[in-house]
Amino acid sequence: MKFLLTVMVLLIIGCATKPKLDEAKAKIRKQNEKLHKVVATKNTNLLKEVYAEDAYFLAPGLGPVRGRDSIIALWSDGLENVLEMHSESIMIDGTIDVMYEVGIVENKIRYHNPDSTVLHRAKYNNVWKLDSAGEYRLTVDIWNKME
Repeated sequence: MKFLLTVMVLLIIGCATKPKLDEAKAKIRKQNEKLHKVVATKNTNLLKEVYAEDAYFLAPGLGPVRGRDSIIALWSDGLENVLEMHSESIMIDGTIDVMYEVGIVENKIRYHNPDSTVLHRAKYNNVWKLDSAGEYRLTVDIWNKME
């Protein structure tokens, strides 16, 4: 009887964590929507809501960029040339405290002059951590160009 009761309790606990994981995934998708909004509106202040203070930004051809303020400065330097951004999460998983995301992003970028644009495709892996306010903040943002 104790065994059956233990199994039932474990099943209930296991089922109770599922909605929390789904909620975490939904929060990360909302954070990704903010990244799209940054590109559309050129409002880099929104990045303060997305990146953790001690975040890392790892892009091809650059050394690691550390810290939210440095990452926002990097975004600000090139944002005027990013015309559109579309991303697709392929997978979001992890624990409630730390989530990871794999996806593909496409950016339409102005190249050298106003009439010339290029479509930049990349694969990315993001690490999101739950902060004390209950929000997921981007802690590691790494991407590599796709051919």
